[in-house]
Amino acid sequence: MGTKMFKNVIARFRHKKIEEITVSIEVLRSVYKILHSVRKDLVESFYHIKDRKLREVYDYFAFMMLKYDKTLQFLRRALNEDLYTAYPRLTPQELEKELAILPMEMASTMRSLVQMAKLLKEFSIAASPPYINSAIKQLENIVEDIAKYLDRAIS
Repeated sequence: MGTKMFKNVIARFRHKKIEEITVSIEVLRSVYKILHSVRKDLVESFYHIKDRKLREVYDYFAFMMLKYDKTLQFLRRALNEDLYTAYPRLTPQELEKELAILPMEMASTMRSLVQMAKLLKEFSIAASPPYINSAIKQLENIVEDIAKYLDRAIS
C-alpha cells in the first residue's frame, strides 16, 4: 500500500463513526494487546538508534511510528479503551494465546510484526543503516496490512 492509500485509510479512521464491527471484540482486543506490546520493542529500538546517532534512520522510523500509532489509536477508540491503560509486555506464552484468537491471516500478519520488531531491535544495536531501514520498511508494510484489515473489519 502506498503512502497516499495509507493516508486515505487514516483519513477514514479519523472520520469513521464506529457503527458495525464484523469481527469479535475479542479479536480486536487481541490485536490491540499485541500492538501495544510490540510498541515497547519499537521504542527500545528507537533509543538504540538515537544512542548510535543514526540520523539517516530517524525520518523513516518516525514515519513508520506515525502509521503505527495512528493505527493503535484507531483501535483504542474502537474498543473504547482508556488512553492511560497500561498493558504489560506479553510473554511468549501470552503472545501465543492472543495469536490463537485471531483469524489465520491476521495471526500470520501479527506474527510477522512481532518477528520484524525483534529483528529491528537487534539491528538497531549494531547493524548498518541500510539494514535498519530495510527492517523499518518491512514493519511499515505490515502496519499498512493491519490498517487495511481494521478498515475492513470496522465500519
